[in-house]
Amino acid sequence: VGCVTLVPQGSQVERWIDSFVDNFRHQHYEGGKSLVLVYHHTDHRAAKLAKERADGVFIKAVAAQGVEFPSTAAARFGMWHARDADIIARWDFEAWHHPERLNMQVRALALAGRPASLLARWTVLNSTGSKNT
Repeated sequence: VGCVTLVPQGSQVERWIDSFVDNFRHQHYEGGKSLVLVYHHTDHRAAKLAKERADGVFIKAVAAQGVEFPSTAAARFGMWHARDADIIARWDFEAWHHPERLNMQVRALALAGRPASLLARWTVLNSTGSKNT
């Protein structure tokens, strides 16, 4: 599974990148997986941080050039770098991912017999730790 995320620009970039990588590493999915961190080519701070966390095998850092950012075109740029995966999944920056997220999505895709799936159930924790589903 190739997971693609667009690194948002701004003062919280380090927090976002650390969150992407931490959630990705804690996935229980036992199949092959990779994370592609796509950052805007002019964002030097995001580039530095993404490259520091990338290992070149499971986590890759790539600069989106010649496209608006963030955009669908920038996401497609990242998907190109995940092209060796059988399945490509968006790893949205504003979402926290349950450790079973990839397992559930791959299972749903296999059971549906369709070329795409969309996660429709979300669990959100508010600031007090209460769940909203």
